[in-house]
Amino acid sequence: AKALASDPSEDVQRIAKELSVVFGDGHAMEEIKALATDDKATIEARQQAIHTLVEAREESVAPLLQNLLNHRELGIAAVRGLAAVHHPDTGKILVERFSSFYPPTKFEAANTLASRVEFALLMVQGVADKQVDRQYISPFLLRQMQTLGNESLTSKVNELWPELKQIS
Repeated sequence: AKALASDPSEDVQRIAKELSVVFGDGHAMEEIKALATDDKATIEARQQAIHTLVEAREESVAPLLQNLLNHRELGIAAVRGLAAVHHPDTGKILVERFSSFYPPTKFEAANTLASRVEFALLMVQGVADKQVDRQYISPFLLRQMQTLGNESLTSKVNELWPELKQIS
């Protein structure tokens, strides 16, 4: 749960703005986008702004999130947001930029990439092409990808990680 402001009217204003964004108020959306990218705002305020934008399920938020992928404190929130808004280029962008992420963001990107067949295929190809460092792909994620039920993916995982035996 989020801490309440010392002034209750601030909480009412914040909640009203978040609801405006969720229900499609373009002006409120722009204000929240501005907060998410404001380097002078607190990390907590920026994370909340990202969360609000993602809740609105607005695909136009994807470029903003893509610009935050390399931010030390906001990279994880950006990856999670991109996964939630279902932008068509998310998998490709995460693989292409993987090596430039901070380590915690790399782990989050690997988790996201392992969650869907189309993303996982891109990630294992990224490992093969040396774009994605295999150290960030845990045995758990390898098993998860095998359970996605895609023959091509399972074959590629087995090829790249021959030490891993398929669970019967």
